[in-house]
Amino acid sequence: VRAFYGYKDYLNFNNRNIAPACLPYRLAGQTERKATIVASGWGTTTAGGQNAPSLRKDVCHGDSGGSIDEKIDGKWYAVGVVSYGHGCAHKDEAGVYTRVSEYTSWIEQNTGINNFCKA
Repeated sequence: VRAFYGYKDYLNFNNRNIAPACLPYRLAGQTERKATIVASGWGTTTAGGQNAPSLRKDVCHGDSGGSIDEKIDGKWYAVGVVSYGHGCAHKDEAGVYTRVSEYTSWIEQNTGINNFCKA
């Protein structure tokens, strides 16, 4: 889980499952690029199904607010946030996400954290 909003005093970054997010500053304004991204979450694995017993790659019900990550120069960056979609993992159905690079200043101002790693 990559966390960047408001819980810096409560998170134990020594846990291998929790890491601070890098913010993608240099990607602001870019609307089309070829990149491999990873959408991860702990929601269901099929529409109306049970929650995943282990971390899976893709989004489904219960994954809203989860991170969409891209590896840039060996570091993972939170490039998106899961919003919603129709069904789960349907190749002809688009998922809807929020582009983090458009909100980096807002994130810093509202979390009070100014030492994010930056791209």
